Amino acid sequence: MQFQRMTKEDIQNLSGFLLEQGTCSFVIKKAKETQSKSGNPQIEVELEVTDINNKIASVIDYIFYSDAAKWKLVSFCKALDMEDKLLEGMLEVRDIINKKGQVIIKHEEYNGEKKNKVFRYLPYLDLAMKQIQNSKDLLDDEIPF
Repeated sequence: MQFQRMTKEDIQNLSGFLLEQGTCSFVIKKAKETQSKSGNPQIEVELEVTDINNKIASVIDYIFYSDAAKWKLVSFCKALDMEDKLLEGMLEVRDIINKKGQVIIKHEEYNGEKKNKVFRYLPYLDLAMKQIQNSKDLLDDEIPF
């Protein structure tokens, strides 16, 4: 099969792997309990992330427990509206599969190639609060008739 040559940029753009940086929605597709390199318990999650242009990519992230990384566990649980798990001291894989939320995606360069990286999980209520504010703004607009 003959076809027009592509640039590396074309291939990356058409592969659907590099998302638009910024706020994106996600669904947790897979998760498994593992151990971090330093021996701390962690959950490896595979997120199906959708950006503002409806481009979808799989992004792997690690939620681990250590004194220095407690903030990420809290952020993750808040994004899933599962703060009760923090009070229980237990988060299981079965609790998070197919859960939805929002993240901020940034690009990180690794070995000369840009990759999608979870920069931060957004609290569950952020989307609802923005929708409420947008509705209020629409209601406050004067209709010209």
